[in-house]
Amino acid sequence: MTFRRLFAVALLIGGATAGALPAHAQDTGPTVDIVEVSGVIDAPIHRYVVERIDDAEARGLSLLVLQVDSLGMLKVPVGQDGRPVIIERIRGATIPVAVHIGPRGAHAGGDVVALLEAADSGSMGPSSVAQGPDGWIVAQEALEIGVIDRVVPSVADLLLELHGTTVDVAGADVVLDVPRDLTTVRFWQPGPIRRALHALAVPPFAYLLLCFGVMLLVFESSQPGFGVAGGTAILLLGGAAYAFTVLPARWYALVAFAVGNLLLWLDVLRDELKVPTWIGTILFGAGSVLLLPRGNQATTLPTWVALATTFAAFGFYGPIMTLVHRQRRPIAQTVKRRLIGEAGDVRSMLNPEGYVMVDGELWRARLQGEPARLRVGERVTVTGVDGAVLLVMGIDTSAN
Repeated sequence: MTFRRLFAVALLIGGATAGALPAHAQDTGPTVDIVEVSGVIDAPIHRYVVERIDDAEARGLSLLVLQVDSLGMLKVPVGQDGRPVIIERIRGATIPVAVHIGPRGAHAGGDVVALLEAADSGSMGPSSVAQGPDGWIVAQEALEIGVIDRVVPSVADLLLELHGTTVDVAGADVVLDVPRDLTTVRFWQPGPIRRALHALAVPPFAYLLLCFGVMLLVFESSQPGFGVAGGTAILLLGGAAYAFTVLPARWYALVAFAVGNLLLWLDVLRDELKVPTWIGTILFGAGSVLLLPRGNQATTLPTWVALATTFAAFGFYGPIMTLVHRQRRPIAQTVKRRLIGEAGDVRSMLNPEGYVMVDGELWRARLQGEPARLRVGERVTVTGVDGAVLLVMGIDTSAN
């Protein structure tokens, strides 16, 4: 390993250690903040980066480095010129700002390329790619056409190359002073709330939140009362609602998706697999495929995800929900008279509801009286019927 690479590793380790020191210990030399930005730059991440620039200016840092791996920006604030505010904020910063496309295999898509042009220093890793006018270009091509200033393997190597160079900061020449033996390096990432909101806006994740939320709500509608499935459905649908205020969802695709779910549910209620099911499945799939535009990789829902979920939805509404709904149908009077007084075995814990095996069939049951719960294998007797649920009491077998 070369001395240069050894120093790069030592700089990162030493900088991470120094970042945990008290404030008076950090004032012994220059301070460099490295802000990691990954994924689509949406409003929360945009605000976070602007805040980090504000903080770096207030502290008078020697250098701020944005390490970026992003396919583009999405619904971020724009200035009077129509460009994202973050671009002008970088260009007008009163401290040196460098943008590095990394780590290995990172992307710079859409308006992210403009961050490189706005920064005092723009760089890319050797395996990183940027979006050019005619498609994706590798780091060396970006260097040749002037999109970046240098190609470096890591942020540590970038700091080594920047030390002693002169950059134009707000119209003034500034010599970057980040000596290897005195520089404090601090790493920054968005907090947990911002990371959570950012994760919600990932297209496949947002779409699956919507689908699973709807399916859990449908399942809960077939159950007595309101339980865990219903609460989980509300949380998932709430997350999906936020995500689709960020993502550019097409309203007509959402309508098709909603109508498709309603038609599928209609056949479940009728215990049928007829025309509404097939039309509903087609609308569900069409709404899924058309839900998000495909011109920007940052907002694209992979077709295979949409089609696989449509197939899963057909299976959910068809055999699964039809079976669940049939179990909820009221029991016929002749069957009621036959079941009352029959004995059976507990097949899933009654607490107070569960399943019992009576007369060779599996029935949903609700425990009456004492004890408050019965374990699997214990004996019960049927005392009544409530809709599609058997009312049972435990049999005391201790005498036997």
